[in-house]
Amino acid sequence: MVRCGFILDYSQKNDYNLNRKGKKGRKVMQFLKEKTSEGNKNKKIILNILLSAFMFFALILQPLNVYAIDKTPQTGYCYKDLVEWIEAPQLEYVVEMPFETKITFYFIYTDVHIEIPEIGYSQQIPRVSDKEASVFETPIIPANTKCTVLIKPNGTSSKWFINGKIYIVPESELKVDDVQLSCNQKKLSVGEKFKLEEKHSPFFIEETDGSWKSSNTDVTYVNQKGEVIAKSMGAATISYSLYGKKTKCDISVKDMNVNMWSGESISLSKFVKNIPNYKKGKWKLNGNKVASISKSGRLKIKKPGKAKMQFIVGKSKYNFNIYSYKDTNVYGRAYDTLYSYLKYPASYSLNDVKFEYDSLYYSEIYLTIDYSAMNSLGGYVRNEFYFTGKNMKYKGEFLNNN
Repeated sequence: MVRCGFILDYSQKNDYNLNRKGKKGRKVMQFLKEKTSEGNKNKKIILNILLSAFMFFALILQPLNVYAIDKTPQTGYCYKDLVEWIEAPQLEYVVEMPFETKITFYFIYTDVHIEIPEIGYSQQIPRVSDKEASVFETPIIPANTKCTVLIKPNGTSSKWFINGKIYIVPESELKVDDVQLSCNQKKLSVGEKFKLEEKHSPFFIEETDGSWKSSNTDVTYVNQKGEVIAKSMGAATISYSLYGKKTKCDISVKDMNVNMWSGESISLSKFVKNIPNYKKGKWKLNGNKVASISKSGRLKIKKPGKAKMQFIVGKSKYNFNIYSYKDTNVYGRAYDTLYSYLKYPASYSLNDVKFEYDSLYYSEIYLTIDYSAMNSLGGYVRNEFYFTGKNMKYKGEFLNNN
């Protein structure tokens, strides 16, 4: 999609709606179709009269290179939505595109006059009805032509209403000269998130016109914002394609931090199945007082502490850092943290506490303290305190502001 240089002349900040969909070789926006219901007979008579007048003026203006079209444009870029009351003599927009384009105006129940002095374009937008649209487009505008779009009310009113959209419609396919990613190689740990940034030229094409893809979705997943998460150990390539140009980043996942409560037993085999020849791999554990590992990859946490472990396949080594926690110790830390936040600590009473862990990647343990205490206003409130442990680092937060 295209970024447009629209500038209002009365210091109103512009917001650009950058939604888009596309076809091969040319991204197009799926515009809103304004559907209307039929009115009563009187409205039909008035509408027919107005439409007849509109056609009459359209025929008169034909020699002035004014083109009237009878439906909403189905392709285009960077439309500007204008539904507001204006307290200024005119709206002014500056549009400059590095390709041949047309500018299409789509208005409903709006009585305005449009001028583009640079190309000699002048058009009255008649107020047909509140249900029928007036749609006009300019002739083809040469590339790199700076156009000033002026929209003025018909009349001398100091306050006027506008309801319409402006579309930029390229006349040729867009081409990308170059695409690059913020990095070509990256090492991640299982469960780690990372965002790839892309840069391309020319600048006016939007990043989201392209597509992201992972060569192995069991190892890494990437969404259409370039956000990557490592799901298991192994290797994968993240690629980004934009108008025929393609670039990539090679991802290697060889580390995993396992945070678990003492006494739990979990399987780590699912995190090594995407390693080439993983069936020939062997587990090696340093610190068997903290944990034990079976040949099948079953990890049993025996006591609080730290341990290091490797999964070895040939000459390749995949590292696991084990962090084990005792529930009563973590609750003590959480209570001390919570206690320091309370306005009246002596009023604290415990309702419930839940001990849980990240069951997807074992990246952290956490507990939720359901408690009651007196607040600063002197009333008793019930609240929850969320406390996490990740790689032996702790963090607590309240789940609401009572």
